[in-house]
Amino acid sequence: MDSDAFQGLSDHEVFVCSGFKDLWLEFSPFGNIPPARTKVDATAVGFYALSNNRVFVLGEDRNLWLEFGPFRSVPPSRQQVDAKVQRFQPLSASEVLVLGFNDVLWLEYGPFGNVPPRRAAVDMNVRTFQAVSDTEIFVLDNDRSLWLELAPFGSIPSRRTQIDTGVEAFQAISDTQVFVVRRDRYLLLESGPFGQGLPPRTQVDADVLLFKALSNKQVLVLGMDRKLWLEFAPFGR
Repeated sequence: MDSDAFQGLSDHEVFVCSGFKDLWLEFSPFGNIPPARTKVDATAVGFYALSNNRVFVLGEDRNLWLEFGPFRSVPPSRQQVDAKVQRFQPLSASEVLVLGFNDVLWLEYGPFGNVPPRRAAVDMNVRTFQAVSDTEIFVLDNDRSLWLELAPFGSIPSRRTQIDTGVEAFQAISDTQVFVVRRDRYLLLESGPFGQGLPPRTQVDADVLLFKALSNKQVLVLGMDRKLWLEFAPFGR
């Protein structure tokens, strides 16, 4: 999650990060700008809240922290998780995926406070990733190959199955369904079981710039012509 972002916890609490890297916890009633709010951090370029008193924060110095409420001072009570972090995905308060600047992906374990924490290597040469559980992780490598990697982790590469090549972007819905944008800008829904050549796949659209899947039956698609569509299954036409 980048700056200029928000994450709602409920209809009366929302974390908001401004372009000035200020992270706030804001409260209802809304209608006045700014609303009642508490400052959490002043150097956030990314964050992911687990609750209203526990949030992972990536600082502009690329240090990753687990920060704790109640939030009264800046920075708040916190534990450093890791350093030189490109991106991250928390799985719980004690497990987080971390991609370092050396393009190595780690699954890291709490308790945090020592850098690096206890961790297991998932893969190297990683461009981006998405976990669907702590045992199943989709990995797009720098060669644009998409893999499903399986626990136990700790050796590189992990036990893995190749899904596709020439992939520009992806979003997994489950461990058996993943939307893929290829370099030819085709958007495909690919289905498992994976590992026996190219998987069964259905074309959703073409000339796709960006997309956001809401489910395996609904997907928002921004075309190269900058028109935004909500598209529905059945796909294939």
